[in-house]
Amino acid sequence: MLRSDSAGRFVALVLAWYHGERGAQRVSSTELVILALLLAIGGGLLWRFAPQSVPASAPTQAANPMTSPGAPISAKSIAVLPFENLSHDQDNEYFAAGMQDLILTKLADIGDLKVVSRTSTAKYASHPEDLKTIARQLGVATILEGSVQKAGNDVLINVQLIDAKTDNHVWAQSYTRTLDNIFGVEGEVAQKVADALKAKLTPAESAAVARVGTRNTAALEAYLKGLYYLDDSNRTGDRTELERSIPLFKQAIDADPDYADAWAYLALAYQKLGGHEAHAETAARRALALDPDNAHAHTMYAFALVDKGEFDAALAEAGKAVVLPSHTASDLAGMGFTLLFAGKIDQATQAFRRATEADPHMDYAQEWAAISQAMLRNYPVAREGLRQVVASDPGNANAVAELGKIERIGFGDLAAARKTLQSAAVPPASSATLSDAWYELDYAERDYPAALAVLDAAPVSSFDDKPRALYAARIHRAQGDAAKAQSAFALAREQVEAKLKAAPDNPDLLAALAQCLAGTGQDADAIAAAKRAVELQPIGRRTYTLPPALVNLARVQARAGDAAGAIATLGKLLSMSAGFDMSVNELRISPDWDPIRNDMRFKALLEKYATGG
Repeated sequence: MLRSDSAGRFVALVLAWYHGERGAQRVSSTELVILALLLAIGGGLLWRFAPQSVPASAPTQAANPMTSPGAPISAKSIAVLPFENLSHDQDNEYFAAGMQDLILTKLADIGDLKVVSRTSTAKYASHPEDLKTIARQLGVATILEGSVQKAGNDVLINVQLIDAKTDNHVWAQSYTRTLDNIFGVEGEVAQKVADALKAKLTPAESAAVARVGTRNTAALEAYLKGLYYLDDSNRTGDRTELERSIPLFKQAIDADPDYADAWAYLALAYQKLGGHEAHAETAARRALALDPDNAHAHTMYAFALVDKGEFDAALAEAGKAVVLPSHTASDLAGMGFTLLFAGKIDQATQAFRRATEADPHMDYAQEWAAISQAMLRNYPVAREGLRQVVASDPGNANAVAELGKIERIGFGDLAAARKTLQSAAVPPASSATLSDAWYELDYAERDYPAALAVLDAAPVSSFDDKPRALYAARIHRAQGDAAKAQSAFALAREQVEAKLKAAPDNPDLLAALAQCLAGTGQDADAIAAAKRAVELQPIGRRTYTLPPALVNLARVQARAGDAAGAIATLGKLLSMSAGFDMSVNELRISPDWDPIRNDMRFKALLEKYATGG
């Protein structure tokens, strides 16, 4: 229930895509051409892969030729570990992280190098002792370590390239700069690394490595701070951090209106925030006007076209991204999201798997391959994929919560769901995602005191989308405490209506209002608000946002005494690709359907779809 609405889930999951955006491993150029060009067939855009792609029925974990036993590791492969912040002022952490990002981005521009994504290296220390083991885990031959010390206007950057097999230094250098002449140092480092590894650069790649995004100190500092908070929002799910990034990107643009990267990441921040589609499109367009070869900007523009429902144009734009020299594996994942929202779910699964093949440590791509199959109710494949993600990264709270949900909705196995959530490396009190998962599980098990305890301990960010009172009201009603339920629904309604004054057409707020109205007996108004929430789902994302809105409508109809309407809505859900939100097991288990449980039409519906989960 917590953050289970479409917008909250989109922010939490889809554009965690940013995590691997910079410095991800590449797909081969031949594959990229195939992927990009095999689109226009029979008047529609289709997505087909080369014969060696993973079949739809296979587990979502793609084989990794770099790290599988006995597979050769390229001598031109490299991982960039997090840079150490040696500044006395810890507020300069953003600068160390930013230098790592800039260097990683430049290295990723060099096609002759295999560069591991930042996602893959984020969990490691800046200067670990056992480089050989880390390199083996990452499938690379060399490691780049670095440190940054910033004091006022002075900057000292130390970098060293290490042969992981011998632990010998291949190359090392210190850069003493000021903020006024630091521009382009990332390109210098990338070129030195390429020379040390004997990587060959095309003329276009040499130009890309040498290109300087801005020569304005204020613009660079604001941009690096914006990236830091944007990335932090991905790690924490904190909307406040996301909101902090936007004015910083704007500051960078104000200082240098021609800073293409600042425009591109402003577009991403707006996409993540939601409700700012026009601003996101404007920013992406501006980035492309300044730098037509910016793959990230093409991907963001593809998302903007998706938002407008222009799917063919969006797929074409995403295809442009994956053939540019600046592409990363994340752009292939971006193609996956574009396909997903275009309703091409199986093709989206394949794209996410391709992204995982290009960067086996890109967990979010594997998560989305699994979610896509769950949407199609292919629950065994979805479960296997998520199990592999959790096994490789137990600290991935999203994957743990998603796996628990698959056990509950896909298989009706509440014990397995509980065991999964108990395996999480962090407590639910520190994670809105896990709080949501525990709340829904306790509710499904009808352990209402436990569900209320989850609410009491949940972080504040759990209630970004709906007030806490609404979640509590749901429990009080299930407990049969009409007085407490009425009071909580009334309080929640006041809080939701206050937000609706500023955003009267927000579908998630209208869905919440519908629940409040149903809880206080205003049945006709409740159903009308729930239907309006369905109508207002963004056309470009309906493959993903429509099922939760329809689930909300069915819940409201069931509570409002419209059994026929609820059963018709549920029938629609069970007949469409909505398996991540609705299944026969969910209908059998959840207390939400108690009002219509004994209706013969409801029983007939369960029987009709019994074999589909």
